[in-house]
Amino acid sequence: MLKKSPLQLTIVYDNNAYIENLKTDWGFSCFIKGLEKTILFDTGTRGALLLANMEKL
Repeated sequence: MLKKSPLQLTIVYDNNAYIENLKTDWGFSCFIKGLEKTILFDTGTRGALLLANMEKL
């Protein structure tokens, strides 16, 4: 039996458009939200793109 995870993963950007109005680029960036902390995992090279997508989310 699987238990519900307290983690939430939000993809900010990568090279596939999951949400129509977000920009894409090579790399990967996501928010990992847990019960106590939120982490930004970012391997991209374009900070302006990251910030633009974060504003849209």
